[in-house]
Amino acid sequence: MPTPRRRILSTLFSADPPMSVWQERVDMLRPVAKDAATIATVVRRAARYDAVVLDGSARRDQLAAALVRRLPRHPAILIADSTWKADGGLDTVVNQLGIRALDGKRTTFCVLTRFETESFPRTWGLRSSRVCFTPWPATLKDDLPSTDNGRVFAGGNSLRDYGPLITAAAEVKAPVDIATSALSSEKLGPVAQNLTIGPRPQAEYDAMLRAAAVVVVPLQAREDRCSGQTTYVNAMARGKAIVATDTPGVRDYIQDGETGLIVAPGDAVAMAHAVTRLLADPAERARIGSQARTYALRELTLTRYATRLLEVADETLAAPARRR
Repeated sequence: MPTPRRRILSTLFSADPPMSVWQERVDMLRPVAKDAATIATVVRRAARYDAVVLDGSARRDQLAAALVRRLPRHPAILIADSTWKADGGLDTVVNQLGIRALDGKRTTFCVLTRFETESFPRTWGLRSSRVCFTPWPATLKDDLPSTDNGRVFAGGNSLRDYGPLITAAAEVKAPVDIATSALSSEKLGPVAQNLTIGPRPQAEYDAMLRAAAVVVVPLQAREDRCSGQTTYVNAMARGKAIVATDTPGVRDYIQDGETGLIVAPGDAVAMAHAVTRLLADPAERARIGSQARTYALRELTLTRYATRLLEVADETLAAPARRR
């Protein structure tokens, strides 16, 4: 007999283009402006389903999951995008309490790198059987054409390490733009003349990334979590030649020399060399960018991500006894 199709409730993908693989299995609940109303709806409806899939990056969904977890006969719970950091202090305590409220033999935490399948349970005191790798997709809302203006672009705030790039900029014979609110040129003092630093509106940020010759993603090397996936996966989908720091998780997405260049953490000399190499060779950056785009559009799509979440949901429902 065929395996019965599980009934699933989720807040994910309600604002994205329709995906038949998801819509065939999932009742989608669109979050409303008032978080309390969304939470109440999730909790009220959850008992009718075999599983709920919620957004780990949204406090609203975290609270909803914690309340669902306390239902007498609660469904299996999948927490997508489980990327909380442990920096010490009050935030870490709050995250620890929240994770304890969510954890249970029918809860699965979905992380974005293979490294985090080990670091996440170690950091938060969970069983490793409750953590699964679900590769992060490209989240572009358009397919606007990319160009090549000869400039270097880096952006984002989360767990970035811009120091090596700022140092490397002095050796790069091209303008280098860093779009971030995590730094300010006033606090940094004198920087290379070809370097601009500051926050950008989202539309301008996106336009700068689309137009750049090289996109740099300089990341902190941490023991608790990874970062930068949205930036470099979207840059790959744009067909950009990327230089990324060799921090845990990067190699889950980027193949060095084929879909990007990977340099050692904190190594400004290696970063300058990699950026200069790409700037000096338009054919090479076109080759790497083309291969990155092909890979992202084949392997890192919303549909592939949704399919993997459904697979994890089925695994959770099929083998709860092994997760105690």
